[in-house]
Amino acid sequence: MPTGDNLLPPLRIVVGMLRDNGFTTVRLYAPERDALTALGGTGIRVVVGAPNDVLGTLASGVAAAAAWVRDNIRLTRWSPSGTSSWATRSPAPIRSSSSVVPAMVHGVLAMAGLGHIKVTTSISHATIGVHFPPSAGEFTDEAKSLLSFVIPFLEETRAPFLAMFNENL
Repeated sequence: MPTGDNLLPPLRIVVGMLRDNGFTTVRLYAPERDALTALGGTGIRVVVGAPNDVLGTLASGVAAAAAWVRDNIRLTRWSPSGTSSWATRSPAPIRSSSSVVPAMVHGVLAMAGLGHIKVTTSISHATIGVHFPPSAGEFTDEAKSLLSFVIPFLEETRAPFLAMFNENL
């Protein structure tokens, strides 16, 4: 049962608050149908995440990626516009499955007529081997090998590269 400290306002109120406060983009860490429906048609960009526990399934093949997109993106009443985004989420140290998921999902979205949705991934602070000074920043050797596939994909599709540096939020 909800208590005073976890009782959220109705989504229509939340969307109104976002608009009233000038928010142009929101990030959902998982595709929550009611939230996507509430945000549909508002002009607010949505970055939708795939939880870490589904990345292995998404990377296992086109059929699995297509089923996930169908169940979590296409079957919602959310109508992604040309300004919408879609992101895979990997705040833990980047894994090999994380490097294949963006390309897999991008292809599935294109086949579903949603090729205008950008697909990206996010990295955590654990992928940075050298932090200071910033001008000397460098990825870890493990991250470099995996990102050698991800970065060209993001560049080719003109998708953003996301970083999560405070994973306790």
